[in-house]
Amino acid sequence: MAPRTKRPRSNSSSQAETSSNKSPRTNPKPTPHDALWFDDGSIVLATDVHLYRVHKGVLARNSSVFKDMFNFPTSVEGGGMNDDATNAEEWDGVPMVKMAGDSDEDVYHLLMALYDREYHEKDKPTTLPIILALLNLSTKYDIPVIRQEVIRHLLIHFPSDQEKLDSDVDIPLFDENQETPKDVNFQLLASARRCNAGPILPMLFYTCAIEPLETIFEHITRFETEDFKRLIVGREQLISRWIQLFAKNTHGNTFARYSRHRKLHISSASMFNRSARDRYGGRLRETLCLLRRIRAQMHGAFSTNFLG
Repeated sequence: MAPRTKRPRSNSSSQAETSSNKSPRTNPKPTPHDALWFDDGSIVLATDVHLYRVHKGVLARNSSVFKDMFNFPTSVEGGGMNDDATNAEEWDGVPMVKMAGDSDEDVYHLLMALYDREYHEKDKPTTLPIILALLNLSTKYDIPVIRQEVIRHLLIHFPSDQEKLDSDVDIPLFDENQETPKDVNFQLLASARRCNAGPILPMLFYTCAIEPLETIFEHITRFETEDFKRLIVGREQLISRWIQLFAKNTHGNTFARYSRHRKLHISSASMFNRSARDRYGGRLRETLCLLRRIRAQMHGAFSTNFLG
């Protein structure tokens, strides 16, 4: 399955060469990908880095967007029609489609998931780039088999059912050998909101709402105004209920944040430090039950917005 080294044929190739001769700096042309280049492939997907020679049948069988795209007689770019003849390219006689607006890394993850069903499985740890790429592109290109698998995977860690909020998760969402950014929940929420992944939205909103206000404002550009408002209002409601709770169930000011983790900063956001737990151990269980009740109420409030 040796990569081809021929240059794509294009009506604008002579113009491109002339332009490149005038410019001292040029972007390197995409090259065939070592792993995703099949000699019997019937379509070449082009990013700004790699060319992927794959099969129309595989894409059309899984994606209504690709299926419709291949039925059009005119040239197309990924995600929409393009009637500009200069984009009508081939690679060694094989039609080539430009994946407009899609990063090379995202396209790679999508194709790997289509060709290797073990590349992403809901019962195995994954990485944030894989999750985001699969959710975003499976939504963009209408690939239900991948989109549903990703959402089911995320539901294990961000459940929509309140009864599962305290259930233990044995398998972490992300590979512990891979570094995961601190703002992972905000990235997941932004992607899930953009892709309208309803079932996981309430818990993602909750996990972001319990972050410090400064952290929330650092991510203001990720969200629409209404969604950012939901985060701020939700956080204010949580703080108000926490204050009422501790006014009734604690003495003094010796409490700090008590967190419950699931490897992914899923926290009940209670606020007891060690000395408080030692001193008020008898009240701790009762207090945590109340905190869980608050969390369930907030989860329900977010659910009303997104689950109907």
